Amino acid sequence: MVHQSPADASEATEDASTPQPTSAARSADLATGRRTEPESRPPASAEPAEPGEALTSVVARLRAELEGVRRAMRNRAVIEQAKGVLAARLQLSPEDAFDHLLDLSQRTNVKLVEVAATLVGATAPEVSGEGDDGYPEPAATVAWRRPAPPTAPKPRSPEREALQSQQQLLASRIAAAESYDEIVSAIAETMTAWPGLVTVVLTLVEVDGALRLVASHGLTAEVRSQWRRIPPQADIPLTVSLRERTSLLLDQTQLHEQFPMVGEIAPGTRAMATLPLRSGEQLIGVLGLSWSEPVRLTGLARRYLTALAETCARAVAPAEEATAELSEARAPAVAPQLVVERTLEHGLLPIVLGPLYDAAALLAPMRDGDQIVDFEFEYVNPAAAQFAASEHVDLANSTLLELFPDVGSRLLLQRYAEVLHTGRPSQLDDLHIASEYEGTRGSYTFVAHAARLGDRVLSVWRPRTDADLLHDQLLEAERISQAGSFWWNLQSGDLRWSPGMFRLFAQKPEEGAVRLDELAAHVHVDDRLGLRNAVGRVLGGRPASVEFRLNKSGKGRRLRLRVEPVSDERRDSSGDVTAIRGTVRDVTEERAAEARLRIAEEALAAQRMRMLSEEHAAASLRDAVLPTEPELATAPGLAVRGLCRSPEESGRVAGDWYDVLPLVGGRTVLTVGDVAGSGLAATTAAAQLRSAVRAYSLLGMSPAELLEALNRMLCELAPDRLATLLIADYEPSIRRLRWSAAGQSAPVRYRLDGSAQTLSGPIGVPVGAVPQVSYAGAELALAPGERILLYTDGLVMRRDTPTADGLEVLLQAGGKVDVEDLEALARHVTERLGSGPYDDLCLITARIL
Repeated sequence: MVHQSPADASEATEDASTPQPTSAARSADLATGRRTEPESRPPASAEPAEPGEALTSVVARLRAELEGVRRAMRNRAVIEQAKGVLAARLQLSPEDAFDHLLDLSQRTNVKLVEVAATLVGATAPEVSGEGDDGYPEPAATVAWRRPAPPTAPKPRSPEREALQSQQQLLASRIAAAESYDEIVSAIAETMTAWPGLVTVVLTLVEVDGALRLVASHGLTAEVRSQWRRIPPQADIPLTVSLRERTSLLLDQTQLHEQFPMVGEIAPGTRAMATLPLRSGEQLIGVLGLSWSEPVRLTGLARRYLTALAETCARAVAPAEEATAELSEARAPAVAPQLVVERTLEHGLLPIVLGPLYDAAALLAPMRDGDQIVDFEFEYVNPAAAQFAASEHVDLANSTLLELFPDVGSRLLLQRYAEVLHTGRPSQLDDLHIASEYEGTRGSYTFVAHAARLGDRVLSVWRPRTDADLLHDQLLEAERISQAGSFWWNLQSGDLRWSPGMFRLFAQKPEEGAVRLDELAAHVHVDDRLGLRNAVGRVLGGRPASVEFRLNKSGKGRRLRLRVEPVSDERRDSSGDVTAIRGTVRDVTEERAAEARLRIAEEALAAQRMRMLSEEHAAASLRDAVLPTEPELATAPGLAVRGLCRSPEESGRVAGDWYDVLPLVGGRTVLTVGDVAGSGLAATTAAAQLRSAVRAYSLLGMSPAELLEALNRMLCELAPDRLATLLIADYEPSIRRLRWSAAGQSAPVRYRLDGSAQTLSGPIGVPVGAVPQVSYAGAELALAPGERILLYTDGLVMRRDTPTADGLEVLLQAGGKVDVEDLEALARHVTERLGSGPYDDLCLITARIL
């Protein structure tokens, strides 16, 4: 507390002969420590001052008066309130109340403004109410209540009175402070409602997020020197309070567990409070308080601490319009004004970012509670301003989401918020701004860097031109295609390799590129002659191309070199080659693939020849075993026609076959069959079955007995073979037909009236499927002129048509075509079904004579 001397106190009164100013004017004078004196004139004998010195003196005096008036305006309100309190309590006039206030100041030796603050603090309203007491009731509720009887005002607790008085006194002393040290001293000396403060620390935020110690109380000179600048990474309550934008009120246990470093700095600390200082939404500093005794920080105390932080913030960050003026107009004898350095206006940031060709902007977060909802542009360098001008955007009145609504909301807002929260820089290599989504005049691609700078985000955007994008694209193309390119200036000797060239030759970039005339040392000895010839051709002015193998680290790899000459006729009229440019590509895999392809083609050709030979042999064998026209004509009592055909598009021979065997005694055995599979093996199995049917038929077996014998033969001799058969035995003397089927369709009977039917009878399993199986047969009498059709399933089966449809077409064919004309019959069925057969077909028609 600063005390007045008696001389200072006597300055508040004037001689009776001197005109007295009003109490309001005197209060302003005493608030500033300035005396109101009559105008004085210089002695007549005094020599006039030089014009420059006179002007300097006048400017200094005006500056001092201006500063005094501003300081008085801050204190006058408190003095006027105190006059009102005294006038109301003592029933005095304003002039008498001011004289009484002045008398109190002189008798107590306390500054007038502090006495006034003490009186006002005893009667002023609280900082804020507790619970819901501070909020008015709804109008609808109050309107229907009876007026409550007047009650005496509720007495306030001594703690509340002390805190309120302390707050008023603190506000007045902080407002009157002329330096940071006076603010800290006022807090340390005036906060008497709690145990005494051990330390008071006032820090301000710098542009990089660090805290600068500007004033302190209770710290040793060594600690002040060590902690003059506190980095944001330091784990102490001051930095945490700044980073989380909240007040911290900690007891000894919390300090010991969460911030053990505090115990090393201030071992006797039992309680601590750190209070962020805000100027609008911007954090400008942190105020730290600590006690050596336990302090019970109730809700009331917390509210007054918050009010203290607001008071300090107002003193530390005065109005901007006064900042620039006072910084220049301050007289040398006046204490420094409490002004936070405007880093963005007077600091190094514009000096650093201004010359950049890349757009740079300092982004300030816009918050909704604790959540960042947008960023505003606090500073932009000329490059960013030029970009905004080209887009007709006013960055001073725009936000990040207004400028880039799509990519801003989708990507940038979250990314910048993470940078602000974690402090880790971020980089986006291909940030595309699409005009159709962002509403910009053009589309752009940027490399966007972002870093935290205090409680701001510094963002630098480097536009990626077509050359940048194509450069990256070409490098990726080289990597994917395993290629490289080079340029060799023959006049200057400058040799440039792309990154792909170093990969191809297994060279490190620091080892340098290999000159074209030195390339032979890396080439297989058998390929060096071809390389020398190619170099000679290109030096002679002709393009060249050559393949060679590497013999060093890339041994076994094959490269293809393409080179062409470059001549600058503007500089060399002779047209001589001045440079060589070319490409090199790894063709090892291509040549290996070509070799594998050649081997596969040779193997495929050999396999094709084998298949053709097998198909030819199968067709020859089938033609050899099928009955000929003379054999068909020898069947007694029957006119027999037969057909066996493979699909033209299949190019293969299946195991379908038929046989007509006239026996001694007049009987004729008719057989159609289908062996599973195709090719020579199936045809061979069909020939074996045909021979077996003929052999067993000579023994006089019935069709059912023939099937049983054939099933036993396949199960014993060829267990992996299956076959379907239909065997019919016709006896002409009595015109009787006996038949039996193993997995084959029943015969079709065409009557003389044109109707047709499928013969009824049992159908057994294919032969070779199950050993020891029995087959049943059927028989019927036929009339002269009737026809019997035996066929394999290839005639009626289609992939896209049910078998029943094919059978229906076959039954109706008797009235459409001559069923003895087998080609016409097969063609009719194909046309009616809409598609050709996918399997071989065999059929026999026998007309009863």
